[in-house]
Amino acid sequence: MSKEEYSNQTIGTAMHIDSAQSGELMQQKRITIRGKGEKESRKETYDAIFTFNDSLICSEQEIPLRGGYFLTDDGQAEVTQLIGRFNTKSEREIWVTQTFEVTNAVGT
Repeated sequence: MSKEEYSNQTIGTAMHIDSAQSGELMQQKRITIRGKGEKESRKETYDAIFTFNDSLICSEQEIPLRGGYFLTDDGQAEVTQLIGRFNTKSEREIWVTQTFEVTNAVGT
C-alpha cells in the first residue's frame, strides 16, 4: 500500500499555446511513500495538470500528448486535461514553458 503527500502547490491560469485555449494550471511536488520502517521508500515527482476551461475538441489523431480525453459519439475526442509528471522540477518547468503561456500563479 502506498501513501501520497503533496507540497509546493501553485494554481494559476494559463493558455495552451497550440490550441490558444485557456484554463487552470496546477503544479505540485508529489511524494509517494511505500513500505514501513526500514523498508520505506520515497519517490518524488513533479506534476503539472492543466484543465481546459472549455474542452478541446479534435480528431483522435490530434489528441495532444499527455491528454486526458473522452471519445464522442461522432468519433471526435473531447480533451479535458493535459497531465505531465516528471522526475525533476526542471523537466516540468521545460514542459510548462514549451506548452503553456502562464498568466498568473498563486501558491497554496
